[in-house]
Amino acid sequence: MRSTWYRGGGIVDRWYSGDALVSGHPTSRILGPQLLPAMFHAERANALASLKLIEALSADVLLPGHGPVHRGSVSEAAQRARALAN
Repeated sequence: MRSTWYRGGGIVDRWYSGDALVSGHPTSRILGPQLLPAMFHAERANALASLKLIEALSADVLLPGHGPVHRGSVSEAAQRARALAN
């Protein structure tokens, strides 16, 4: 889900990723953008395919289902998560 906010005279695009892309999880030692740990994926191929869709987004704030808010390119966050997953 995407939302656009006007703040301080500028536009901030935010994307709510839920569990498709997270920035941390209590069972993960990784900090920053990542997929949920493998034990939470029934179909890992679909999780990776979701990252490809997220890479096409232009939002600059990620509000994940788990972990802290990620400020920066959501596309780059998805690319990082893909790299960590491979």
